[in-house]
Amino acid sequence: MLDAFPVQGPCGFGDSFGYPRSGGRTHEGIDIIAAEGNELYAVADGKITKTYADYPGSLGNGIRLTKADGTYFFYAHMSQLAEGIELGVPVTAGQLVGYVGNTGNSGTRTSTSRRTRTAAPPSTRTRRSRRSTAASSRRLATPTARAYPARMPIIDIQLSGATSDWPTLRTAAREAETRGYGAVWVLDHLAGLPLGGTSMIEAFTLLGALAEATDHIELGTMVANVWNRQPGTLVTAMASVAHVADRQVHLGLGAGAAPGTTWAVEQDLVGTELSPVLADRHARVAHVLDLVDEQWSETRTSAGDVPAPRPRPTTIVGVNSVALARLAAERADGVNILVPPPARAVHRCLRGGDR
Repeated sequence: MLDAFPVQGPCGFGDSFGYPRSGGRTHEGIDIIAAEGNELYAVADGKITKTYADYPGSLGNGIRLTKADGTYFFYAHMSQLAEGIELGVPVTAGQLVGYVGNTGNSGTRTSTSRRTRTAAPPSTRTRRSRRSTAASSRRLATPTARAYPARMPIIDIQLSGATSDWPTLRTAAREAETRGYGAVWVLDHLAGLPLGGTSMIEAFTLLGALAEATDHIELGTMVANVWNRQPGTLVTAMASVAHVADRQVHLGLGAGAAPGTTWAVEQDLVGTELSPVLADRHARVAHVLDLVDEQWSETRTSAGDVPAPRPRPTTIVGVNSVALARLAAERADGVNILVPPPARAVHRCLRGGDR
């Protein structure tokens, strides 16, 4: 786990870990998108065990920071290294090691790769505060080497039921809770094939199990495909998770893929017919949000015996078009956006928040 957040100031997080790259390889890093020139910090105590130089087609200027236990962190695409950062130099968590750049084969971002034993790379977010500033700041172990701003990002973690078994996922969630992470997010797929796995744990089954396995860490879907279930079943499933968890949970929603695409393979396997019309897929998201407002309203008079979760789960819409962005702005609490190329950024712009 990180002892310090690696980037200064506002930034976006792109989880492109495992994405295909040239030559049959996969991306073994995550991307943090920030303004060029922002400071970069050591995420843990360790030593600089390798440095990289910029040349066309490379990963640009970079360093490898290795901890005593052998876990290492790779910083790429840096504009330059900080003064005194060179091969063999020891560093402490929070120490300045360089600056965000655009070197090598990059957009304006710094890519951070980590080789360790956790189930998935972490993500970052900011959100509408339900706690005091001090409580939010406690979510990261602030290093003594540097004073951090009061408004720190909240660090979450996303787990994949396609590539990790239940004991591993349970251990990772408990460790994330112990270390002060804000939330655990799970993927919603019916098969592991699109994610490079050989199996898949269904998202709401996994959330229910994680709710029992943990005490207070928040839980959510990033994102739940509205075509994987009948809309009413989806809303009730999230309400049931909220009831079991007895804490804040988050419903991330996605409009699903078009028929015939790589991401639609799993729907083909179970016989789900996807609409080829984009507006129809967007309309299904809106229908789910209608059911959420109807069934989860604090003032509802009757909805049969459909569960009404308290506290009400937040809603987040995965956005890849202007139409969905407008829907998210009008109806949801947050947005999950794609920042091309190539990073998937988890950036929540919360309604009524401080953006």
